[in-house]
Amino acid sequence: VLAGKPRDPDWKAVCDSATLALSDTARIGLETGAFTLDDLKHRRGCSFFALPVGTSYGGGQEAAERLAQSLLKNPDLRRIAGFQSSMFATYTPKMHMHYGEVMSKIYAHHPHLAHNYDTSVYPAMSFNCGPEAVSLPHYDYGNLAFGQCAITPFGNYDYRRSGHLKLYNIKKAIQFPPHCSALIPSAFLGHGNSPLQSGETRYSVTQYASGGLFRWAAYGFRSGISFDSTKAGKAKRSTINGGEDIRWLQGLDLFSKYDEL
Repeated sequence: VLAGKPRDPDWKAVCDSATLALSDTARIGLETGAFTLDDLKHRRGCSFFALPVGTSYGGGQEAAERLAQSLLKNPDLRRIAGFQSSMFATYTPKMHMHYGEVMSKIYAHHPHLAHNYDTSVYPAMSFNCGPEAVSLPHYDYGNLAFGQCAITPFGNYDYRRSGHLKLYNIKKAIQFPPHCSALIPSAFLGHGNSPLQSGETRYSVTQYASGGLFRWAAYGFRSGISFDSTKAGKAKRSTINGGEDIRWLQGLDLFSKYDEL
């Protein structure tokens, strides 16, 4: 889904503020040692700092966590996250409702967990702090298999020549202007970006949900491994899982046709 951007006259100012916050975070991270130059290289890219935060966020350096919490307090990033969630609700309302129901159960059962934003149904996000947030071809295989990932890029780049959203399975390269947003099923659709030109910068914010969270809730707030110690437990886990064909049909049913919206 290529959703564009809100028609608010101040949206550019909101995104410019978010860009500055992400850029400052990269600078402060290097100055304080929360980031090192080695952190520029990871599975999704080789030229940007990625700062994940949320319910699926594991233990990391305390300094990096402080940077993430500072970004979460930024009102403009909060607004962008809210727009991404609204976009999700508009184009895939049944899936959005499913996320909301499952996450509500998880947060009720684990009150110590903190939701990133009350404006968003997503439990986790990544602040991609640049300076060249260009993703290598990859799958987000930890995300919910049929789930939708929200993406909003920022920065100074010519979207006609660089920073395209590349969807490898369907052989598409799509112009992706700064400040616009998109939804993609990132777990099963290979994706990445085209390179930037010399002197260009790119940042982005993504929101997503781990498939493990949905399994945790479905299993009664316990791990799948905990079922495997007995034959009866394995059978119960298999029943909860259902067949692969059933799970895919259930996931497919959460997408909406145009005439349903």
